[in-house]
Amino acid sequence: MRSLVILGDAVVGLKLTAKAEFLGCDASTAQFSWHRGGAVAKLLLSGSSTYMPNVDDLGHDILVRVTPIAASGKVGEAKGASTNEVALPADVKQKVQNWYDIKQHTFNNLLEGEKERQLLLHIDKVKLQDSKGSTQVKSASWAGVTMQLDPNDTLGFTLTIPDKKGKASSVALRCRQEGVRDLVALTLRCFANPASLQNVPIATPSASQASALHLAAAGQITSSKHEGGGQSPASSATTEQQSLADVEERPGQLPSAAARAAPSSNNKVKSKFSFSRASKK
Repeated sequence: MRSLVILGDAVVGLKLTAKAEFLGCDASTAQFSWHRGGAVAKLLLSGSSTYMPNVDDLGHDILVRVTPIAASGKVGEAKGASTNEVALPADVKQKVQNWYDIKQHTFNNLLEGEKERQLLLHIDKVKLQDSKGSTQVKSASWAGVTMQLDPNDTLGFTLTIPDKKGKASSVALRCRQEGVRDLVALTLRCFANPASLQNVPIATPSASQASALHLAAAGQITSSKHEGGGQSPASSATTEQQSLADVEERPGQLPSAAARAAPSSNNKVKSKFSFSRASKK
């Protein structure tokens, strides 16, 4: 591999793409894997040159590892590149905060299999209803309510809701459009713990607008149009990365909330991408 960079902004709802130059092979035979950074990196997705960060990635850098493989089967040296910590668009954060301030919000157009569902989030409880308004599952409080995301599926999630007797019901749901799932997760976490949004990194204005438009396309947010359209240009820097084993097993502790904050006084994050190495002759 002659070089490797990540294109795109490390923002919830915006796609990251690994671009590599090879010698003696091509991207079709290379192995790609995406990892969430931290004290111990977590494998998120493999087999794809793209990855879309979700709300579980907030505050973490995203790592991509690429192994070149020749047509003969010969395996080259694995290389890696990383982003800045994943950030959240400012207007998305404000919209979720507004929903919390009015103490309720309803998400429609969800699917449980082929059946229509709507999710009602209230300051005191959670309720899952069918299209006619009949309650399917209802919680007595926010205690024990969880939402699990699947990095391999940007539309699906599993919602767990304990009833009044403490019996938990897990429901597999899907959104009709990308972006809605992240809004559901952010809103659910804000209602369950209002402080959860306070220390999240905030994206730069251009990246924030691009992601907000992505979420607005799902019909859940109204935001101003981004002049010129499209995503903001990706930026890159070159640094050497560890081997895959180092990434998955590197020691250390997670940074504190203060350390995870963006470097500027406005708590904004700019994209940082890495890796370039000349091939051996």
